[in-house]
Amino acid sequence: MRDPNFFLQAAFPAPHTWQDHSLAVFACTSKVTSIYEDDDDFVEKYQRAFRIMVFETERGEMMRGYVERVAFAPLELEGRRQGAIGFLNDKPKWENGDNAPATVAGSPAMFLFQLFAEVTFPFDDEPEPVVDEGLYQLFLQNNVYFFGGTTPDSAVYVITQKL
Repeated sequence: MRDPNFFLQAAFPAPHTWQDHSLAVFACTSKVTSIYEDDDDFVEKYQRAFRIMVFETERGEMMRGYVERVAFAPLELEGRRQGAIGFLNDKPKWENGDNAPATVAGSPAMFLFQLFAEVTFPFDDEPEPVVDEGLYQLFLQNNVYFFGGTTPDSAVYVITQKL
């Protein structure tokens, strides 16, 4: 992945099956990695534009040499709270019908968390694509659903749905 940028991290609390683990989302924001749906290699290129890391929360540390581009802002992942960007440890709120996978990496799939549509991330510079100057759209401002297996693993299945 070219120019990976850290976007968010979610720590799973008790009694979640993934408790004591965190999931970090990285995405490429370089124009060089622009992808188009009419491209024959769309899926392969799209999958290379993102990375998801799962790790034991207490063992997490900042990558050496990483240059921060996303401006720090605390994010709340709680259901139904006004101003929240999504929710954790609940059932997905599907926009266009249930698309939950049956399995993830051979394990029964479980819903991890959802980011609401139209969430933007402030940047210190101006990557593409932008909504307004200095804001980045992760997954093009769609609803984003994260699923994993019954044990913490970096094999995470991500589904997006347009409003």
